[in-house]
Amino acid sequence: MSITIVNLIRNPIGFVDCHNAIILRAEHFVELEQHYATMYADRVLPRLEALDVLDMQRYTTALDRAFLISCFSVIDQAEDLVKYPLPLFRMEALTTDVDDLADFCHKVSGFAYNETILERFIAQGAINNHRSPQAPRQPEAIRAAWPRHHRAAFDTLVARPHGETFASAGYPLD
Repeated sequence: MSITIVNLIRNPIGFVDCHNAIILRAEHFVELEQHYATMYADRVLPRLEALDVLDMQRYTTALDRAFLISCFSVIDQAEDLVKYPLPLFRMEALTTDVDDLADFCHKVSGFAYNETILERFIAQGAINNHRSPQAPRQPEAIRAAWPRHHRAAFDTLVARPHGETFASAGYPLD
C-alpha cells in the first residue's frame, strides 16, 4: 500500500480570516482556548520577537493575537510549499469545479468517484461556516475590511516574504 500526500491550500487571505474566526470562537472551549494561548506564547511570540518587524504595542488584544496566530499558520503553509514540492490542490477549485474535485479524490484515494455525486457535494456549499453570512468572501474585500495594523502585519509577515511562493501557487498577494 502506498500513501499519497498532497498540498491542499486555500487563498492565504481567506485562510487567515477564517482561521482568525475559529480562534476567536475558541474562547468558549477551555481546552481550545488554552491551546491557542500556548501556541501564541510558545511559537508565535518568540518568532515575532526574533523578527522584530512589528510594533508589538499595537497588537495587544485577543483579536490581534488571533490574527497573528493565523498569519503564522499561513507562513507555515508557505514554508511547507517550498520545503515539500508535492502536488498542489487549491481549495477554491475543489469546492467549485467537479473535474478538479474528481482529480483530487482520485489522486489521494486511487478511486474514481461518480461525478454526479461530486456535483451534488459541491452544490451543497460550504460545510464549515466560521464567519457570518455578511462577511466578505473575495480576498480583496476581506483584506480591505481588516484593521490597518492587521493589513500591515499581513504585508510584513506574509505578503512580502512569501508572496512569490503564494503567487506561484495561484494566489498573488499584491
